[in-house]
Amino acid sequence: SKLFSNKDKLSAESMLSLTNSFTAAMDAGKMDFAALVEVAPTVISSDSYRVATSPMGSLNFMFGKVAKSDTEKAKLSALSRELYGAKLAAIGFDAKQDDDGEITNLRQSLVGHLAFTGKDPEIRRKLVTMAQLYVGYGHDNQIHSDQVDNNLVSRALIVAVEDMGPDFGRHLLDLYLKSTDGTVRGRLLQAVASTRDQKLGADVRDLILTEKMRANEVGTALFVQMYNDDLRDEAWGWFQQNFEGVKARIPGFSQAQIAGFAGDYCSLAKQDEVKDFFESRVKSIAGGTRSLAQTLESIELCAAKVEFHRGKLAEFLAR
Repeated sequence: SKLFSNKDKLSAESMLSLTNSFTAAMDAGKMDFAALVEVAPTVISSDSYRVATSPMGSLNFMFGKVAKSDTEKAKLSALSRELYGAKLAAIGFDAKQDDDGEITNLRQSLVGHLAFTGKDPEIRRKLVTMAQLYVGYGHDNQIHSDQVDNNLVSRALIVAVEDMGPDFGRHLLDLYLKSTDGTVRGRLLQAVASTRDQKLGADVRDLILTEKMRANEVGTALFVQMYNDDLRDEAWGWFQQNFEGVKARIPGFSQAQIAGFAGDYCSLAKQDEVKDFFESRVKSIAGGTRSLAQTLESIELCAAKVEFHRGKLAEFLAR
């Protein structure tokens, strides 16, 4: 923390190196979450987008993987709003003509973090409104890219699917199936695949084995569902049953990614399950063995991080 107190004397590159070392220490179980919270305000006050957003990864991990109860998650959301709310207020939610790339990137990260980890109700309300405008919901059911911030609209669509439910999700799915624009289809598919609704999630998966979903979109659909807490186990079961069909739909040069679909699991039991399923199947895929090894290592490291931080986080949040 003494090093961070001298941030005005450090370049952005030096600060970034310092924050990276700090994050690595947390990942290695040499530093706990309380230490991060202590230095976070200093880091976040940096003018550098990369430095200011560096604590987000740890906050997201604690929220998504370590916190167990709704009460703990709510406290982490409140902490994220406390740490980052003023940063967004300073640059504003709405884009300005004179924004440079640094500000645009910062706004993207702040809005995403405060919407998904911070659960900021006002930001989520604005994003829902943006999503409705983008897809002409309740109006003309047409895409209006010129009326929204295209740097935020993907996040807006996901939030709207979460908050408005499967009816809005099915509206997006219908637009996805009708669209021929690759960018629009990608945004819509990512949002629909983020649904919490089991039936809608299953309908998206069923499209994977048809020509209605483009080959280069299959990875998006599966990755999003496998990284979705509400759909992960169902998507994993479906994937195992339909492995050959999924593999046939993914171009050969991209098939190495297949083992990575299971990369968001975070327990040693799941690591064994993933290994047992993939070990013989990836041998015929170029780069598959290496991809599987990376996925298994990622799961193991995640499990170790959770084990180290679980008790310490609970103690910190109980203060």
